[in-house]
Amino acid sequence: MIQQSDNSRINVALVRSVLVASLQVEPLPTVLQQLREDLLRAVSQQHTRGVVLDLSGMSGLDTDVMAHLQATTAMLKLMGVNSVFAGLRPGIVAALSVLSLDWTALACEIDVDRALLRFAAVGESLA
Repeated sequence: MIQQSDNSRINVALVRSVLVASLQVEPLPTVLQQLREDLLRAVSQQHTRGVVLDLSGMSGLDTDVMAHLQATTAMLKLMGVNSVFAGLRPGIVAALSVLSLDWTALACEIDVDRALLRFAAVGESLA
């Protein structure tokens, strides 16, 4: 476990060389900035195959939150690490689809298990 759970931090766990950040708290700008710093630091300090951003605990996301998360994934990509969004709820997907954000480079999976499979080595199961 990378981070402890409290109201101002997002838990980040290392699961078979994949960082999994589970957003379960209100995504305030300070919380999102701390998540960005935590992920960038973790990626620079250890071998990481990728990052999964688990959004299944979120009841809503706005343009600013998604833009911040997309910018974070772009920074991770510059460090050589791909990211996958997991667990977007149907209502959030419907609301986000009408926003003017670039979705073409966004990797998404229905849940964390499928997202982790994207980072599995050939012939390896992350289950």
